[in-house]
Amino acid sequence: MRNIFGSALLAAGLTATLTACGGSDDGASSTTSSTMSSKTASASSSSTSSKPTPTGPTPGATVDAKAWADTSDKALKAEKSYRISEVSTADSGTTTGAMVRGAGDRVDLMAEMPGEGGLRYIDGNAYIQSPELPGKWIKFDKTSTNPEVKNFLEGVRRDVDGDEDINVLAAGKVTFVGDEAEGKHYKAQAPADRFYEDEVDEDSETEQGGPVDRKADKAKLKDRTVDIDVWLDAKNRPVKVKTDSTGLSGLGLSAKTSDVVFVSTTTYSGWGESVKIEVPPAAATVSADALSGQGQA
Repeated sequence: MRNIFGSALLAAGLTATLTACGGSDDGASSTTSSTMSSKTASASSSSTSSKPTPTGPTPGATVDAKAWADTSDKALKAEKSYRISEVSTADSGTTTGAMVRGAGDRVDLMAEMPGEGGLRYIDGNAYIQSPELPGKWIKFDKTSTNPEVKNFLEGVRRDVDGDEDINVLAAGKVTFVGDEAEGKHYKAQAPADRFYEDEVDEDSETEQGGPVDRKADKAKLKDRTVDIDVWLDAKNRPVKVKTDSTGLSGLGLSAKTSDVVFVSTTTYSGWGESVKIEVPPAAATVSADALSGQGQA
């Protein structure tokens, strides 16, 4: 499954590119809007975690993958807020964060990654805190015409939306393992080529920084699968998701190994807890457009 906070890692490289393209720290700061206020997205709900119940299919039985994936997706999206923690062999530490659902289809996100900085996604705009610019947040404005900014925001939107992850699960074979302490345990064997499409996009690079040959890579993944274990609670909300794609190692893929081959464990908690995701102070905000030398935010 695509790391829902993967865009924060992507931003680290993009930040380095932007800062190299132009603009000093002070110069870029002068381009930020003086009218930006600290907007807050918050949510609270009376929903609470539920212990799993021993109902469901017989252990070892195959279930309808699409119906199962859709049910879990709807249960997750019905929640106004929740917290996420993720550990992956592709990252240097534990990623923590939270998501809040607002009016309409608005979803706000915040994430912190040790050594990498932070990500806030609020009302379609993204704010990145990176070691490249200590004390500053880089704003990726949804009104920008900068291709790099637009592509980055689209990547964040896909991560937040999560539909591609659901499509990967729905395309696989799903077996009910049984009722366990953490929840109802299901094992999905997802098509490796679909998994690859979710993890590696058109902007991904090889280890040497060149373009990835996605067509050739997917051909090598034909008939292979990736194991994704999912534990659901009594409300069919995900409690834990473990992805193991180490079976794809040694295939000579053009994509970076860490983008495709990893083990990650994501846990969900804090259903309905009050969460605040705030726009960084204007004085600490730098425009990504200004840093790239292609205009102002």
